Amino acid sequence: IIISRGLLKTGLGMRIGYLLISLFVKRTLGVGYSLALADLVIGPVTPSNTARGGAIVHPIMKSIALSYDSDPEKGTEGKIGKYLTLVNFHSNVIT
Repeated sequence: IIISRGLLKTGLGMRIGYLLISLFVKRTLGVGYSLALADLVIGPVTPSNTARGGAIVHPIMKSIALSYDSDPEKGTEGKIGKYLTLVNFHSNVIT
């Protein structure tokens, strides 16, 4: 939880999200692949699914969704946020 709050508060999650967007994005499918790849790379270092999915990858996913103006508080979560949440969940379980 502390790592997650730190990623959001310092803006590191947003910077990592922008890096992933700049490298992989031509479509939203590329964003999903980049999140799954990040989860796969972090997997051997962080063997706990909860720590990896909730504390490390989720803030990055949330930052990417917010950069696309997909915010549940605004009612626009259907833009890309739901898709990224499902990708985050499924790649976490698989890796």
